[in-house]
Amino acid sequence: MSTYNQPSPTMLYRVDVRTGTGPDVWTQVKGISELVVPDWEGETAEGESADEAGWKLPEVTGRGGTVEITCLRRRTSPTGFTLDPGQAALDAAARSLMQDAVRTVRWHGHTVEDVDAFQWDVSVTSTESTDSGLTDLTRIKYTLEGRGAPTTLTYPVT
Repeated sequence: MSTYNQPSPTMLYRVDVRTGTGPDVWTQVKGISELVVPDWEGETAEGESADEAGWKLPEVTGRGGTVEITCLRRRTSPTGFTLDPGQAALDAAARSLMQDAVRTVRWHGHTVEDVDAFQWDVSVTSTESTDSGLTDLTRIKYTLEGRGAPTTLTYPVT
C-alpha cells in the first residue's frame, strides 16, 4: 500500500461514496486525516514445467487491495459527534452484513489530475478510536476491501 503523507492526502486525493440510487449521486467523505491507497497486491501459485529444469514459474492468480481512510469527527455535545454525510454512509455500511456492507467508492485527484482515479465496490469495516490527542475530536478508521476489479476513471471526474 502507498501512504501519502507529503503533501497531505486531502490535497492529493478526494474520496466519494455513492449515496443515491442513480449512478451520479456521490457524497464526498470529509474530515480525512490519512489515506492509504492500494498497491494491488497479487497472489501467486506455483506453475510447473519440465522445460524449466527446476526453476520456479510463479503465476499471478489473483489481485486485490484495500483502501484505508482515517477521519476525524468533531464533538458537538458531551455524548455526540457531528457526522459528515460521507462518513455516515460508510458508517451505515460498517454496521451492516453481507451485501448491505458493500458500497461503491471512488478516489481521484482533489485538485490535480496527475494521480490515479478509480471506482470500486468495497466491503466496509470501521474501528473507532478516542485517542486523537485532541479534546473535541475522535478518529475513525474505515477499511474498504475491494470486491472484484476496480474501474479506472478518466478526468474530469464528475
